[in-house]
Amino acid sequence: MSVVIITPPEAVDLLVEAKAKIIVEHDDDDAYLTSLVNVALAMIDGPFGRLGRCIREQTLEASFDGFGCRPLLWLPYPPFINLVSVTYDDPDGVETTLNTSVCGLKQDRGLYRKDGQGWPATRRGGYDTVRVRYTAGYPEGLPAPVQEAVLGLVAQWYAVREPVTDKPLHEVPFTVSDQLAPYVMPVV
Repeated sequence: MSVVIITPPEAVDLLVEAKAKIIVEHDDDDAYLTSLVNVALAMIDGPFGRLGRCIREQTLEASFDGFGCRPLLWLPYPPFINLVSVTYDDPDGVETTLNTSVCGLKQDRGLYRKDGQGWPATRRGGYDTVRVRYTAGYPEGLPAPVQEAVLGLVAQWYAVREPVTDKPLHEVPFTVSDQLAPYVMPVV
């Protein structure tokens, strides 16, 4: 299986929130703070993020070598918002669009075939013969714990700008790791 980003997530404007958290009252570092927010989001979001989940709304396409024999085709990077399309290469190698009335999306799981339906035959021996395009993320915006974790990272990076320090550091309980823990997808 492979996944590509079709429509990347839009930027999230957390400049006001970041300045409030850090208690910055000037505009001199606005561009720097905005870049820190973008880096923090990139570290946790979507196919390249550490959570294994989409935080910001984005369109992905997962490719498989076939439908398999199970009624569920697991999709990565939930939560799923919308099934855009399912295409496959038929036994003759012709790209065909699957009628979405035979399948649907199960939240946080993947593409399923509806009762009484079967998966169509696909080209044998090929790679990426099934392509599922879907929208994933949180359409209502960043969940509050995720936003607070992002702001916590920004505050830390703003205060300590070097990769090493001679100051003793201790993790504050119930911060970034704990805030993000409910959103981490288990590795299957």
